[in-house]
Amino acid sequence: MCRRSSCVVLAALAAATLVGGCKLSRPPTVAEILKEPAKYAGKPLSVKGTLREPLQFFGHGVCKLDDGTGELTVITAGTSRANGAEATITGTVESAFTLGDNTLVVLVEQGAKTDKER
Repeated sequence: MCRRSSCVVLAALAAATLVGGCKLSRPPTVAEILKEPAKYAGKPLSVKGTLREPLQFFGHGVCKLDDGTGELTVITAGTSRANGAEATITGTVESAFTLGDNTLVVLVEQGAKTDKER
């Protein structure tokens, strides 16, 4: 009997160690992306939020994505989406341009082509 309970305890400890050592991944927030854009640059990721200020710009849809932690400019594939729509945008983080100390960080939706890709 003692031997069986020892095996159960060891198995429970091993499972706790494995689960405790695993970091559950979650999508980054807009605030995290804006704080460290280089960390996310060029990597595919998804961000969920509310779309604001949609417009068409040089053949692309452009809008702001607000997830409650901040706003990120999004270049969408195709036309812009409705103002106030909830969306999950999958794409890559890029620096659009730098002016002085300020850099415009954008999320380029998967399927949207940038000037670099044309």
